[in-house]
Amino acid sequence: MGERFLVERGNSSTWPTELIVLRDREAHSWLGLLPASGCNLVSFGARIDGHAVEIMLQPADEVPSLAPNRYGAPVLFPFPNRLRNGQACFADRTIQIDREPGQANAIHGLVRRLPWQVEELTDKADAAIVRCSVEMTSPNLIHQFPSLSSSCASESGQRSGRRATHFPE
Repeated sequence: MGERFLVERGNSSTWPTELIVLRDREAHSWLGLLPASGCNLVSFGARIDGHAVEIMLQPADEVPSLAPNRYGAPVLFPFPNRLRNGQACFADRTIQIDREPGQANAIHGLVRRLPWQVEELTDKADAAIVRCSVEMTSPNLIHQFPSLSSSCASESGQRSGRRATHFPE
């Protein structure tokens, strides 16, 4: 176990699934992820003048609060924004992405609501790391976006701050 960095894994009364927290004890900062809910980043903050300051909107900040999946910063893969009418060109062909009921456009990728598996949790002297992966081999996903196999995201609390790296396989 590293002395500066710490990885915590457990449940929270705020979130419906397991929360993983990466802490930098020297910088007094943290980030929190929900791997089972799209590997969503739902917490990011620091202690400032002795007070914990959370910069991400939390369900307790609103009355009434929204559904938990409406908070945070999810992984938006393989497209980060909107696809008009759910259509895109890929490898010289037009593909059709499923849209949510009532939506004119496909939005925010295909993995933000999928459960991700935790592959690695590590705290070392110079980093706190969680590596998660998501399987994208179901026929429902493949018919929407050709050439998908899996995606991997890594969150790190290294000195440089939060780092997210995505490795399509």
